[in-house]
Amino acid sequence: MSETIKTKPRIAVIGLSGKSVFMRVKNFPAMGETVTAEEIFTEYGGKGFNQAVTIAKLGGEANFLTAVGEDGDGERCLQRLKEEGVKAFPAKKNVPTAFATILTDRKGENAVTVYRGASDALTESDVESFAKTISECDLLLLQAEIPTGAIDAAIDAAKKVGVPVLYNPAPADRVTKEQIYKVDYLLPNRFEREHIVGAEEAKNLIVTLGADGAEARFGNRKTRVKAITVEAVDTTGAGDAFCGAFAYFLAAGDKEETALKKAVVAGGITATKKGASCALRLEEVRAVYQVSEESLWKN
Repeated sequence: MSETIKTKPRIAVIGLSGKSVFMRVKNFPAMGETVTAEEIFTEYGGKGFNQAVTIAKLGGEANFLTAVGEDGDGERCLQRLKEEGVKAFPAKKNVPTAFATILTDRKGENAVTVYRGASDALTESDVESFAKTISECDLLLLQAEIPTGAIDAAIDAAKKVGVPVLYNPAPADRVTKEQIYKVDYLLPNRFEREHIVGAEEAKNLIVTLGADGAEARFGNRKTRVKAITVEAVDTTGAGDAFCGAFAYFLAAGDKEETALKKAVVAGGITATKKGASCALRLEEVRAVYQVSEESLWKN
C-alpha cells in the first residue's frame, strides 16, 4: 500500500459541541406511542466535535472553533476535547450548551433531535478571530450546525488564503447555493443530496450511502466505493468519522480516490462501536484498508 502521509496534517474545524443522551430501543416510536429504552448512556459530541476528534485520533492536528455555554456541559465539552487531543478555540456564550437525544434501534439505525443552543450564537466575529489559524492549516472542515453567517465568513477566510474547504452540509436546510459554488468538496449523505438545490454543481461531490458505501465525482472523474462488511452496532457517528477521515487523509497527501476508500473504512469501523465519538485509530483503519483495498471498488 503506497502512502504519502504527512507527519501531522493540520486541519481547521468549525462546528457544534454539546451533550448527547443515547437510548437504545427495540423500535422507533410511532406517532403518539411511548417506547421503553433498553439502555441509556451519555457522551459529549456534535458533528464538528466528532469530526475534530476523528482527525486527532488518526494523528492529525485538529484546531476546533466551537461555541459553548458558560455552564457545566460547556466545561465538560472542552475537557473532553482536550483529553482526545483536539486543540479547542472556545467561544463562550450566555446560552446553554447544545444538547441532543439519540434513539438507536436494534438494527443500529438512529433518530436524532438536536437543540443547538450556544452553537447558534457563533458569530462572524468569532470566525474572524480564528482566521489566522485557518490560514495556517492544510484544510478547513465545516458542517451546517452553525449559523449561515459564520459558515460564509469561514469559507471566505479560507478562500482568501487558498485553503481548501470541505463542507458536510448537514442539516441540509441551512445550505445555500453560494456556499456550494465556493467550497472545494461537498460531502452530503444521500438524503441531504436529494434536498440540496445545486448539489450536483459542486466542484467535487462525495456522497455517503450508509451500508452501500460512497460515491464521488472528483471534477469529471466518477467513482463508487463499497462499504466494508460489518455488524452495525450504532451508525450515529459513521458519517462524522467518514468526513473527518476523508479530511485527514486528503490533507495527509493521499489521492482523492484513496482518501475516499479509507474514509469508507473509517465509517464502517465506527458503526461497529457504541456512541458517536468512538476511539478510531489510524492503525486500525490502515489494517482494514490493506486487506480490503481491492474489494472496495464498486464494479
